[in-house]
Amino acid sequence: MYSILPEATEDRTDCSHGFTDGFPRVYPIEFYEHTAAVLRSNGKESHAADIEFFCKWIRHLSKSLGVRTKTSEEWHKEVKDFCRIMDPDGWDRSNYQHSWHEEKISKQEFCKRVGFSTCQCDFNKLTEWAKRP
Repeated sequence: MYSILPEATEDRTDCSHGFTDGFPRVYPIEFYEHTAAVLRSNGKESHAADIEFFCKWIRHLSKSLGVRTKTSEEWHKEVKDFCRIMDPDGWDRSNYQHSWHEEKISKQEFCKRVGFSTCQCDFNKLTEWAKRP
């Protein structure tokens, strides 16, 4: 699950913020949860509470909109018959275990990562699969 990083204010300099090439930076929701834990461990309770509230709101909104998230491993089980990922360039190589087996992402994000990877894939079937709810 991904979200746009909230705008920072003068008293909220603990987080990265801003825009890159005119687009807001986007981070996995786990980034915010980790940031909140770090802030809490450093005694910044109010900042941590704000970020935790933001995380809960994003998760609630995603459920309300019907955004399903799964691990990449779970998504891949649905497409393995027509999509073989040979070199997973779209996933975080520095922490592949987390990126593939633990991080929950949307179907759209999975397809984006497949697009950045070296694959043997029937992209017509992948596109059909991606359109299904």
